[in-house]
Amino acid sequence: MPINNTEATGAAIAAPGSRPVYTADVVIKDATEAYIECLYDDEDANRALTLDVLAADLTLAVNGKIQEVNDILKAKREGIASAKKSTTDPAKLAKLNSTVVEPNIKLLPSPTPYMLASIIMFKHHVIRLNFGAKDSSSSDMCPLAIYNEDGPYKGIYTTDEDDIEGIIRSCPTMTERGVRETKAFLRVMAPIKFRYSSPNVIAVNNGLYDYENKILMNFDPDMVFASKVSTDYNPNATNVVIHNDDDGTDWDIESWMRELSDHPEAPKLFWQIIGASVRSNNSWNQAAFFFSTKGNNGKGTLCALIRNVIGRSNCASLSLDMLGRDFMMEPLLKASAIIVDENDVGAYLERTANLKALITDDAISINRKHKTPVQYTFNGFMIQCLNDAPKFRDKTDSMLRRIIFVPFDKCFTGRERKYIKSDYLARKDVCEYVLKHVLEDIPNYYTIEVPQYCKEALDDFRLSNDNVAEFIHEVLDDLVWDAVSWKELYAFYRGWLRRYGSGDSSRGCVKYRDFRSSVCNILDTGDYDWEYHPTDGQFLVNAAYNKRIEPLIKELEIKELQNVCNPATEEHIDQLKNIPTKIRGIRRIEIAA
Repeated sequence: MPINNTEATGAAIAAPGSRPVYTADVVIKDATEAYIECLYDDEDANRALTLDVLAADLTLAVNGKIQEVNDILKAKREGIASAKKSTTDPAKLAKLNSTVVEPNIKLLPSPTPYMLASIIMFKHHVIRLNFGAKDSSSSDMCPLAIYNEDGPYKGIYTTDEDDIEGIIRSCPTMTERGVRETKAFLRVMAPIKFRYSSPNVIAVNNGLYDYENKILMNFDPDMVFASKVSTDYNPNATNVVIHNDDDGTDWDIESWMRELSDHPEAPKLFWQIIGASVRSNNSWNQAAFFFSTKGNNGKGTLCALIRNVIGRSNCASLSLDMLGRDFMMEPLLKASAIIVDENDVGAYLERTANLKALITDDAISINRKHKTPVQYTFNGFMIQCLNDAPKFRDKTDSMLRRIIFVPFDKCFTGRERKYIKSDYLARKDVCEYVLKHVLEDIPNYYTIEVPQYCKEALDDFRLSNDNVAEFIHEVLDDLVWDAVSWKELYAFYRGWLRRYGSGDSSRGCVKYRDFRSSVCNILDTGDYDWEYHPTDGQFLVNAAYNKRIEPLIKELEIKELQNVCNPATEEHIDQLKNIPTKIRGIRRIEIAA
């Protein structure tokens, strides 16, 4: 029930012994604080009251205090006037004339933005949500967020400004300016909180699931989540078998998962990927690329299942190209997974910094049109579907080694059953079993095990993405020469591009300095029996190193090396072997001195 007005109007305006300050802001602030403190005496009952009722009652309480202050000010003026009439002492009159009495404070026709913000802070759990890592101090990039006590977003905080403004507008006297000022006060009052970061707690539709202890807990506003899995955790969920009367088939999710691929390791991988999409708080440091050049391969259907389990509103569809664009990342604020069905064929990705940051849980800045940017760390898993291998400008292994490259080799053309995707995978009992299975039935895991067939697919992808790596793979071990200078090797590379690639004048031709760096990185893997000088110095080799016929010079039509392709006699070569010379380049390890 509303507070009795006299309870909240007895607040002291100033500390004992100090001169009271009778300004409107001070009176309103002190009276509001006293009123809110009284609300906590019967917290549950008072929180059940509507905002407009509380706001109206607070206005009465504040006006009562204002009237009390105005009476004090009136009495003070009358006292000064009476004292002036009763004295002729110039000193006393001068002192009385210099005494300042504040003007009366106007009564409030409606609650002020400060008062309304105070009521909202009592009635709702309002925070400023820091989307960054725990060590982030970017308080200016923390949007207002409100906890949902019920509805489809029960148990999580949402940052939609429409939600906050809708609450403010439930007070009918609030103007547009008042809405803005109330939000400004809320930003000052609301505490800054981080998202709950335990990898073992998952927000599901009907509570918080403890992955380690396998129990479901109640939602708690002190455990801050910005998204949740939209499927209920059901401890009694089973692998249902669905019979289709039209074609006489029986279907269940376990069998279907085994049918998606002929690789025996695939079902375990698929289940772990689904689990990674569900357990967004775990730092996976991995992303899955589903790849197939054929249609009707099952990868889109698997993505549909994952979306159905975690909820479409929790999935951001940000293609690889979009990750490098400004103002495209805002959907991540509501997402716990990135799932993309299509990427542009033959895409060349100039900027991959955001892609790497999202995979490795590093902070990025999300620019929002006409809004304050947000410092953001993505908690979730990423799945990108590819019909063709994209090209990355970044050729380093720091990103590729975090990608699980999953080939979908089967083709279901002519035998597809469209009702699996449109009906079966969207059923409540199927989604509940999938959720229970990845949370309880499979052994606990905190990193996805990558099967051998995916490692081999990634190696192929690495070669197709990096023409220097592909060149080394195709050419290096076939060289007749046992040592090659950097300039000679670069000439081989450009000739190879002209013959087998996109040409040595295209964007795909790596610059000389970058070429040398890439070759060094490739040789560092230990996959080739060649070495480079660790300090970029010169190797000591014999003068015969490039005097034998090198067939690749003719095959690749390398004009700048034609002058060294004339064969020397064996006698001359034997003589040159005893003459040392220096080159800056690479050499076979077995000829190292």
